[in-house]
Amino acid sequence: MSDNKEFRKHLVKYFSLALLAIFLIPLIGYLFTRQAQYMIDKEVIKSIQKSTEIPVDMRDEIIAYFRTHPLSSLYDDKSPRAQEIIENFAPSFSTPWQFHLVEKVSFWTLLVGGLVLIIIIGLGALAFTNQRAQYQSFVVGWRLLTVVSACELIIQGLLALWLSFWLPAFYMEFYSIRLIAIVGIFAATAIVAAVVNLFKHPPVRNEVEGELLTEADSPGLWARINDLATRVETKAPDNIIAGIDANFFVTESPLKVAGKEITGRSLYVSIPLLRLMDKSEADAVFVHELGHLQGGDTAGSALLAPKLAQYDHYMQSVAPPACYLLIIYRIIFELALQRDSRECENRADRTAASISSPSAIITALIKLSAYDSYRNQTESKLFENKERFDGTVGIANTIAIGLVPYATSDEFVTVMKSASIPHPFNSHPPISERMKNVGYHVDESEYGKIVTQMPAESWVDDMGTAAGIEERLWNVYEQKFAAEHEKTLAYRYEPANEEEQAIVLKYFPPVAFSLKGDKRFLITYAGFLPAEDTELISWDRVYDLKYEDGMGSDILTITFNEKAMVGLKTRKVKLPGIKKEREQFKAVLGKYWRRHQIMRKIQYEEKKAEGEKGV
Repeated sequence: MSDNKEFRKHLVKYFSLALLAIFLIPLIGYLFTRQAQYMIDKEVIKSIQKSTEIPVDMRDEIIAYFRTHPLSSLYDDKSPRAQEIIENFAPSFSTPWQFHLVEKVSFWTLLVGGLVLIIIIGLGALAFTNQRAQYQSFVVGWRLLTVVSACELIIQGLLALWLSFWLPAFYMEFYSIRLIAIVGIFAATAIVAAVVNLFKHPPVRNEVEGELLTEADSPGLWARINDLATRVETKAPDNIIAGIDANFFVTESPLKVAGKEITGRSLYVSIPLLRLMDKSEADAVFVHELGHLQGGDTAGSALLAPKLAQYDHYMQSVAPPACYLLIIYRIIFELALQRDSRECENRADRTAASISSPSAIITALIKLSAYDSYRNQTESKLFENKERFDGTVGIANTIAIGLVPYATSDEFVTVMKSASIPHPFNSHPPISERMKNVGYHVDESEYGKIVTQMPAESWVDDMGTAAGIEERLWNVYEQKFAAEHEKTLAYRYEPANEEEQAIVLKYFPPVAFSLKGDKRFLITYAGFLPAEDTELISWDRVYDLKYEDGMGSDILTITFNEKAMVGLKTRKVKLPGIKKEREQFKAVLGKYWRRHQIMRKIQYEEKKAEGEKGV
């Protein structure tokens, strides 16, 4: 319930932001130009009334004309008299002409924005109908929205730039070059990024940690999968990949396995999970995955994946306000994907139940879910370790020893009530829903017995290379795990001793930036040393940092956690000669300060947790 509430909150938030993104600037432009033109029309009549150059008998006639034909309306009036007045008194690029043009641009931008919003909702609804319509919806949606968002940024950027001059100029009779420059730079940057990224095609990274399993390695398994594929009435996989991840899946997308590019239909099998399952349970899982191939689920995913990657890349690179429109459609489409995913999973489960058995698929799913939840729990606890791993991490061994005790604990039953099956591409329904779908119920009290009952024979027995594959993959996985863990320790340590300091210095060594006059600015994990100082300024003293680009010298304003006569103490540090290394300086300064803040936050949370335990 809380997840649904949080989701609705995010949906309302992004929908509100999307509405503002579409309508705010053009609405301001439209209302402002309408009022400004009304005031200009009144001023025209006043100036005619005050004019001494126009004869009295003509003045009344001209005023009567301008009352029924305001100057602002004459641009749309194609009569000779109207066009003559425009040509003589308000030609192209004059102030009245600008206001008329911006009014029209604002109006049409509002209209097109509203139309796009309706189209988004319509395409979103279309995505819920069926898989084919879903693909067509996304193809139309992403092409339309990427182009529309780029156009919106260009038009709204120019409108914002125009308004940054005319709003203060019209109402307060002054303008700010600084304001115009800021708006102009932001608009130009956003427009360039949107246009450049519009034509980028980011690579789809489909790298899978595993090794290819040949028919010579496992002839019995290959024969069994070919036989099951015939029974499911689908073409058998071209590749079988063996790995140690806690899932099984099929895909028709190109993959990279152990440095080799493979294409066609691929089936991924988990060696640790196959060790837990007897052959009938594993067969049920294989049939489930083959059911995805037979149902066309993987073919659709293979077509959609590159487009989703391109869309997501573009969405992340586009600046507000255009990104909110993209986010709204992505949320709607993701809901359609998840609903379709559940339907596909239920259909694949029914296929597995009919060809294998309902009991086999359900007990296999229970084992799969149990292993995944315990593995996640084990890795989380190991990652929380406050000391560096010197030797092997021992994830596989810890899981092998601890899975049976975990499966017989009260915690296990609680976790399994809401457990779903992990999968790299789709969201999966909880086990309770999947039981109803195949018509086979297992009582919660039986979960532990199912998980702890080791098979007398499994498909791993047929895989001559299984032990070697597992050993190699676990070694690589644990090395990466230890490296990531060590990196987090660099953020967690203050440090308190030489060993901790060595780890912090490995990731946060002192960095010196050269300034004019053979001076330097030093940044360390403990603080920073400006060129004119002899003592390091500790990060604990810093409340805020503000960097200002300058023509002659950049300036770093430091706000300290120390009271001054009014507010907090501040200090400005000049950085002459930093221009060439400006961006790197900002990045390093921000990174090292952020490390210190994270470290202090972790310390605070740990002390708080210890205090709560004590109570």
